[in-house]
Amino acid sequence: MFTAHREKVDCMIRANRRVKQKEIANAVGISKERVHHVVTTVLGYRKVSARWVPRQLTVEMKAQRKDMCTQLLELSTVFILA
Repeated sequence: MFTAHREKVDCMIRANRRVKQKEIANAVGISKERVHHVVTTVLGYRKVSARWVPRQLTVEMKAQRKDMCTQLLELSTVFILA
């Protein structure tokens, strides 16, 4: 039962990152407190500027950040030497 709730909550958040805990609780049929526990503890999301975002970076996010840092480092070297 708990796994089904977790999957439904995760699916709702992925479909709409601005969904509210109250809306999730009504749709899934569990308490707001249980929704909060599932979202924050089990799934590892946190609220940032009215959106639920994963607490940890994905592999793609890490690669994107690495690429951006490398580009900025190269640009700063050119800027300093100029």
